[in-house]
Formats: sequence, C-alpha cells, structure tokens
Amino acid sequence: MMRLHAPPSRSSRPRGTAAQKDSAMSTPKHRETLAIVDAASALGDALVSEVYLALRGSGEIMALSAHPENLTHFSRAISYEAIPHSLDDYALALGGASALLLVIEEHDQAEALTTRTIRAMRRAGVRRLIAAAPLDALAYTVHGTRDAEAPRRERPLTERAKKAWASVGSPNPGLLGARRALELVRRSGLETTLLLHPPILVAPGPATVTRTPAAYAPTASAEITAANAARAILAARTAASIGAEDVLSEE
Repeated sequence: MMRLHAPPSRSSRPRGTAAQKDSAMSTPKHRETLAIVDAASALGDALVSEVYLALRGSGEIMALSAHPENLTHFSRAISYEAIPHSLDDYALALGGASALLLVIEEHDQAEALTTRTIRAMRRAGVRRLIAAAPLDALAYTVHGTRDAEAPRRERPLTERAKKAWASVGSPNPGLLGARRALELVRRSGLETTLLLHPPILVAPGPATVTRTPAAYAPTASAEITAANAARAILAARTAASIGAEDVLSEE
C-alpha cells in the first residue's frame, strides 16, 4: 500500500522566519516624553517648537509654566499645563517623562522653581535633567560675591557704555537667583547637563552654535538666538552629555 505524504506544514519553514517577522511587528518603537519648564519664557517657547519638530508625532511633549497664561498654544499634540502648587501633583504631572528641560531664567524666583522641580522629579522617578541658565549668573558665587574666574561673554557697545557691572557690591537679584538655581542642579544627584548661554535674542539666525566646557572659562558671544540655543539644548539630551557643563556661543 502506498503511503501518502502530507505537504510540509507551515511550521516546517526555516526556524526564526515567522518569529522574526512577528517580533519586528510587535516591538514598540521608543517614544520619548519630554517635559519643558518654564515653557512660557522666550527660550522655553523656542524649546517647545524645536521639540515638536524633532519628535514629529513619535513622542509626547509637556509644556509647563508657573504662568500658564503666557504659554503659546500652537498644537493640540502638546500638553500645556500650569505647574501645580502641590508637590505631589507636580510629581504626578511629570510621571513618565523621559527627560526634563529646565529653563532657568534671570529671576528672583528661579531658585524656588528649581527646588520644586528637582523635588518633583525625584518623587516622580524622572532622572534626566537638562538645564539652561544665563551665563552671566556665573559672575556671582551663591553668596553674592563676584567670581573673577567665571566664563565671560562679549559685551555690546551699548552695554559697556552703561557700565552694567560697575556696582560690585550690589548683585543683581535675578542673576543671584539663577546662580543659586544652577548650583541646585549641580548638587541634585540627577543625571544632569548644564548649558550656560548668553542673553537670548528672539530673532532668526543661521549662526553655528558651539559648546565649550565651562571649566575652560571661554568667552561667549554677546547674544544667542532662541532657536539656536533651543536646538543645542535639545541635542544635549543624549547619554554622552550627562555630567557636562558647557557654555553655548554663536559663531
């Protein structure tokens, strides 16, 4: 009697072929969730735009500010929120974020905002912090005395004419607040990158941006455009930038 052989079943195909296809289809793509604080500032607003363009639907964006009325709403894909008063609520708002981009402004409330943000990050389990602060803040120590060895920037002629730094004994409250805030970032215990920038210019500009370690005490440009600074800050979210403290400058 002849024996009929059944055709090979699908399971007899080369091992791994179907499994590999199924695995490729089921493996989710990594989605970043970036939080931006304070997103209502000129630099923060530029950061929201640059993050939106960079992620292009492949991630989530949270734009937070203590002054939500000043936030620029330009996409429904972005979550615009007021920074909660409660630390627990703030931590809840940051939950799931891959990284936080913190804009430290020249403001006497900069220290308080940075303190609350770091505490909320710790509570939420968010480890990656990229902070941007005014370079001029390094001209002071946390005690308000001048630091003669800090990096400097070029001074426009009009600013030099006003002798902006003539009053040595009277630290600018806004810069002192920013100086103390950046020190909090340094001592936060998080995975930090600190980028120091000259004054922000809200205007388009094709200039190249450089990053130089602050320890080299470089001389930065007099100003930097918001969009260029935002791109440099966003690019610094890589693991290779953890622990860096650099000065941004336009060429």
